[in-house]
Amino acid sequence: MSRKRVIYQSEALFVGSTGTSSNTAVQIHRVQSANYSFDVARTDINQFGQLARIDSLIIEQPTVALDFTYYPNSGSEENLMGFKVGGNGTNNAQMVAYMLDGTKDVYNYYIVTSTEGIDTNLDADSSDASSVIGLGNMSITSYSTDGAVGDFVSTTINAEGLNMVIDSSGMTAVSDNLVPSNPAVTVDDGNSVGGTVLIPPAAGNVHDTASNPIDNIISALQPKDVSVGLTALGGATIGIDATDLKLQSFSLGVDLGRTPLEKLGSRFAFSREIDFPVTATLDFSANLGDMGANSDVGNSSLESIVEDDSADYDIAVCVKPTVGHGLHWVLMGAKLDSQSFSSSIGDNKSVDMSFSTQIGGPADTDHGLSIAVQTAACSL
Repeated sequence: MSRKRVIYQSEALFVGSTGTSSNTAVQIHRVQSANYSFDVARTDINQFGQLARIDSLIIEQPTVALDFTYYPNSGSEENLMGFKVGGNGTNNAQMVAYMLDGTKDVYNYYIVTSTEGIDTNLDADSSDASSVIGLGNMSITSYSTDGAVGDFVSTTINAEGLNMVIDSSGMTAVSDNLVPSNPAVTVDDGNSVGGTVLIPPAAGNVHDTASNPIDNIISALQPKDVSVGLTALGGATIGIDATDLKLQSFSLGVDLGRTPLEKLGSRFAFSREIDFPVTATLDFSANLGDMGANSDVGNSSLESIVEDDSADYDIAVCVKPTVGHGLHWVLMGAKLDSQSFSSSIGDNKSVDMSFSTQIGGPADTDHGLSIAVQTAACSL
């Protein structure tokens, strides 16, 4: 009997290295959506005397795309994907430091699909897996985290890579682990690096390695647990009492645009390097309380911001549940880009603010975006 459909119950997302040795994938938890595709760019060959093309060849590297959304918790998922995660809310190192120096930049991702009607996270028998979709040589191109009143804090990742492999009939299972083929390719010629990858049974518990579950993991970060460094926020804006703002949402992130580097004699790009400069952003939306024009209520005018243009700010967003670990982000060296007010019949008067900074080098602790585990109560 043919399968009728595939729903979220039957899928799990994993990440692992691209090499052939010690290649064990680890599950990414709390996933809410996952989309993947590939795009093949072809160049037509035409000639005089013939209307239709005589061929259409691939001379540019095909691009595999992946985007997925998950609920962050203790920084474990970010660590698995190559981000630098500090401890106890005190680390202000670059979040993308390992991607900047190339030590943790390229990974394989796997989408495991179990037999119809089977909860993938609750089934320890890998023989119930019907397929594994492998995405090879994936590099993250954007990271964003959003939180709002009435919704959980969520993170969205976008990545681009070189290869997609759908492994079903040839997939093997050893000691309850899946052993599909490795989707990674050699960047110069596009040929498979060969070998297999070990994918352990999916589970509901969050792990920082394939076999090490993490304690103090909560289901999701809730809006009631969000705190923002409002003192710095008010000093950067016009006429706003930072302590009286009723924050409604925040959005922070960084785009890592990449350019394929090519050379003659190589079929495909030999590297996909980050385009600099890289900008990290942090946006807020809030309902307004009192406004003013004194030193305790922001700046008095746009002119005062222009005159004090040398000032920049470290703006922190901290989410710490009562029980369990949370996360702490800091936009370091931020400057105000825009501030807009909105008022209409039936709605509360609101303000939207956008801040940005440029990513510095791995050792730059004054500019960029950092992330850290928050084990104690937020103190901003």
